[in-house]
Amino acid sequence: MPTCALCLMDTNEVGPLQNSHIIPRFILLKSKDLGQALHYSSDDKSYEISQEDWTEYLFCKPCEHRFKQYEDFIQDVLYLRRRTRNLGRWNNTTVVHASNDALALALLTILWRAATTSNQFFHRIQLPEILISEIRAWILMKAAPRWRHVVGIQIKEIKGNDDLTLTPLIEPFMRREKDEDPIEYVFSYGGFLVTYSLPHKAGSIFGKSKALRPDSQLVRIPIVQVEQVKEFREIMSEMIESPPHPEMQAKMYAFHKRAKSRRPKNRK
Repeated sequence: MPTCALCLMDTNEVGPLQNSHIIPRFILLKSKDLGQALHYSSDDKSYEISQEDWTEYLFCKPCEHRFKQYEDFIQDVLYLRRRTRNLGRWNNTTVVHASNDALALALLTILWRAATTSNQFFHRIQLPEILISEIRAWILMKAAPRWRHVVGIQIKEIKGNDDLTLTPLIEPFMRREKDEDPIEYVFSYGGFLVTYSLPHKAGSIFGKSKALRPDSQLVRIPIVQVEQVKEFREIMSEMIESPPHPEMQAKMYAFHKRAKSRRPKNRK
């Protein structure tokens, strides 16, 4: 019998597996209009208007509820109630009042799902089995006592030249400049760039950077222009050099016009 990838119980005991979102659906919707997004493939320089939600039948209903608790915390800190937590902006960094430890674990649930799924959108996210097992235990016991020794997590908000938040949704990628550097797994969704650095080097992240800091109640979120992210620059250059064919351009224009007409007037 199939088993839930989180609790490891078979469906006879916990019920059928759900069509689980790897990236929370409420975050995906912030990167879409009318439930759709423009998808560009660097491999074959192709364009597509996609409704893909990157789901897989992975978790039972009780475990879906476990994930929802973490997702609600992310939504509370970064989106819905950010105004009540927002302490201001200094040196191009937004400071939010929230537990770094709780936010780290909530964000690790997304990394863990990406490493667990067989969905090809996340094929670059490859974690050691021992780490997959350890994060799974943290999710189940709602505590991650060792995360500070394993991973560095940084959140950046993506802005355009007009200071509007941008919401590019791209395939998660891996970054590593030198062999001695940690591997960085980078996700872009919902207006944020989230980077997980593995393995964590003691003293190399928490002390000097604006990454999540253990035991802190102040979350620091640097603001970056989209052109400052090397991978975004490369993708934009590719898209300029390989524009969509006329038929796709017409579809994109019609889709943009339809989405704009249905967008609330106060939404930028």
